[in-house]
Amino acid sequence: MRIIIIYNEDLDRVISKLGRQNTEIYPISAIKQIEAVFINRGYDVRLIDGNLDMFEKLRDLSSGKDDLPFVFNLAYGIQGESRYSHIPSILEMLGLPYLGSGPFGHTLALDKVMSKILMNKNDILTPFFWLINSPEDFAQDFEFPVILKPVYEAGSSGVQIARKLEELTELANCLLDEFQQSVIAEKFIRGREFTLGLLGNGNNIECLPLVEIDLGGNPDEIYTSEQKLLQPKQKLIADDITGNLLISLQKKAILFFSLLRLKDYARADLRMDADGNFYFLELNSMASLISTGSYMSAAGYAGFSYDEMIIKLFEVALSKYYEKNQKLRYRIDPKFRPGV
Repeated sequence: MRIIIIYNEDLDRVISKLGRQNTEIYPISAIKQIEAVFINRGYDVRLIDGNLDMFEKLRDLSSGKDDLPFVFNLAYGIQGESRYSHIPSILEMLGLPYLGSGPFGHTLALDKVMSKILMNKNDILTPFFWLINSPEDFAQDFEFPVILKPVYEAGSSGVQIARKLEELTELANCLLDEFQQSVIAEKFIRGREFTLGLLGNGNNIECLPLVEIDLGGNPDEIYTSEQKLLQPKQKLIADDITGNLLISLQKKAILFFSLLRLKDYARADLRMDADGNFYFLELNSMASLISTGSYMSAAGYAGFSYDEMIIKLFEVALSKYYEKNQKLRYRIDPKFRPGV
């Protein structure tokens, strides 16, 4: 069976650049690591950069074959506010099976306002927020400190903390100008930070172990995009969160995953305040699969090696293309069976 890994590298290969370009990208070393996982298991693996040249390469690798290739999608997209959805939309149009959520799920999850509305409507605790579209929106009485985030960004890109009104105004104006999109002002939850990985589809969604981001005991610390890139923080097993509290968090995370119409895998980000209340911040529909990231750290705590988790994700993704009677919905490898 052929595996096609789509990723981002040359972001200049577009017809035209419109607005701010995406900054999320897998390092080529991580792409090669995932490629090696499949090669070591005997798969025919091809890498495709998710840009203008992708269409012709996908056509050439898919035509004249008895079985369709499977796309292991690791491309965050090049530009646009719904960039996560671009590659899945193309793959669905072309009729190719792939890893991850569909276009609608990615769009919902990337929109922080829609995510928070869904949480509020379904009793999933999330910090109070205010939407800033222009400098005139600063009149709201905020309770400081406040976290500022561009609405359609991920990976902590652009996240800032304001501790007084003057700082809020300055930072929000900078974000509005830099990202050319609305900004969310969210009550900052002083305390501990956690992530909860999800895996599966339909009625078979499970949670990986709850992982805590080591903030060094500082309740005012935030985990920035720069730290994630240059100085990743340690991910600890949250073994003091157990029993009914953990079960409740898992149920809410699974509900959130389902409400956003996500598929295969995702990562919920949470903060816990001094009183032990957990707040869901957002759900990342393209959780990083880098070996040092929180999702793969949680997989390690669950007993999976890195290679085993990549194959598990592949199996989960491929199994969604089977009907309940185990018949294929697509022309994929006829020897494959879910869970085998």
